[in-house]
Amino acid sequence: MIDDPAALQDLMRQVGPTLDLARVTAYEGNQAWRLVFDDEHGSVIDAEWDSHAGRVVLTAEVATVPEAARANAFELLLTYNYLWSAHGGVRAAVTGPAGDVVLLFDLALEGLDQPRLCEVLGNMHAIAGSCRAVLEALADSAGAPETAHVGGHAASAAQGIDSAFSPLMIRV
Repeated sequence: MIDDPAALQDLMRQVGPTLDLARVTAYEGNQAWRLVFDDEHGSVIDAEWDSHAGRVVLTAEVATVPEAARANAFELLLTYNYLWSAHGGVRAAVTGPAGDVVLLFDLALEGLDQPRLCEVLGNMHAIAGSCRAVLEALADSAGAPETAHVGGHAASAAQGIDSAFSPLMIRV
């Protein structure tokens, strides 16, 4: 198990070139990192070492949900959280009153190596992108409270979860 920040820092340095990240920034003390993806959104995943629990907590920025779409979006995200066992433990949260949505995943340090870290970060990035698309569709259809248009098709909140999130699982 990784039990010192230097080993984890080394892994974080390695994932930058492997995943072709735009930037990997280590914060003071080498216990937190910001990974910026080179995509159209400048997607960000923050990683924070939790030495007491033997894990790295990954937090992916997703989107800001407009006020008119929050009730439907937050209901969808709560349903997604309820299905945690179906998608490997990724969970959604709102960071405050502005409606900023993030995804969180606790990655155990036991047996963690560069291929596993890259796999999880890639999956997390893909899930955040799918979540962003669903939330954008909900925002676009905020006038139609029971239906969102996902991928050109009308979909209820539950169908949105199945179609957007289910194929992208992180398995521990």
